[in-house]
Amino acid sequence: MDAPAIAVSTPIQLRALGKKELSQVPIFGFITSRLAVWVDRSNPESRIRSINRLMKTLDNGISILVAPEGTRNASDDPLLPFYNGPFRLAIETGRPILPLIIHDAKKLMPKGQLGVRPGTVHSYFLPEIDCSGLTEEDLPTLKEKVFEIMKNKVVELDAASS
Repeated sequence: MDAPAIAVSTPIQLRALGKKELSQVPIFGFITSRLAVWVDRSNPESRIRSINRLMKTLDNGISILVAPEGTRNASDDPLLPFYNGPFRLAIETGRPILPLIIHDAKKLMPKGQLGVRPGTVHSYFLPEIDCSGLTEEDLPTLKEKVFEIMKNKVVELDAASS
């Protein structure tokens, strides 16, 4: 449910980094292939190629979308641990991070469920985080900062919707 919510709520052109397995999903894979850069996470060469494609995308003035958790969260925790890749890319390019929360999608289509329940998915853009002038040494701090901002918003939204 995240992909359609993002497509509808984002007023800018963007490309998403997606795991290669999603490209094989009937209809969804075909449609999203026009908007995604696929990566085989088990293949280091594929990861490098995908990062290079994302950097070219940024150079062409198109924003990119990366899910820092890397997969859907089926746990009771607000967020899964974040991967380093999105933050390394932001530091290397000096581009800002615009955190996005997609809330209530899990209620409509829990992980492992085929059907979709009726309801509303909400999108929340959080304040932009400047990454200009950051170095590789700043990566853990940047990742933790974004994690805490996003986690706090998810906890707030969960409390308000209970």
